[in-house]
Amino acid sequence: MSASILEVKELTINFGGLIAVNNLDMKVDAGEAVGLIGPNGAGKTSAFNLISGVYKPTHGRVFFNGEDITGLPPHVISRKGIGRTFQIVKPFGSMTVLENVMVGGFAHTSNRNKSKEIALEVIEQVGLQRKANLLAKNLTIADRKRLEVAKALATNPKLLLLDEVLAGLNPTEVEEAVMMIKNLNKSGISILMIEHVLQATMAICNHIVV
Repeated sequence: MSASILEVKELTINFGGLIAVNNLDMKVDAGEAVGLIGPNGAGKTSAFNLISGVYKPTHGRVFFNGEDITGLPPHVISRKGIGRTFQIVKPFGSMTVLENVMVGGFAHTSNRNKSKEIALEVIEQVGLQRKANLLAKNLTIADRKRLEVAKALATNPKLLLLDEVLAGLNPTEVEEAVMMIKNLNKSGISILMIEHVLQATMAICNHIVV
């Protein structure tokens, strides 16, 4: 039995009178891929925002590798090893794919060459090596999604939070993205993913939280 890399207990957040996340209990074991599903407005992205430090919970705790990280700022949580993508991808359009990914690399180094080295390795992992010098604004939606994953990977995460990275893709692109996520998981990165494409979620995940 693997130890839990992520555990959330009674995680709750209220926005005024609205309870966006209500007593969520969930865990992700090291090396595992877990799906988080539910209808629009169920609080899935809010849960990601609580785990990654964007929001502070009204109640409940978040543990990462056994350490209580509840309410720590996002950059601190990122350095501890949680990377995330965002549902609405917003690359730096006037920068190249390589430069975009280097931004993530600077999370752990201030050396430009080292950051470039990290970025080149990650770009290959997500299959964007032929597009490294393209401006991000010229990418297709499928490649923008890959770039979003690459930026998160460049921060060297132990746990990757993927927020609807398959949304808007055609069936072939979904298949390719599923393979990429499976390979990332096989490489030792634990995955927690929000996804509406249930067939893909079932293909990737060990278990699913609804």
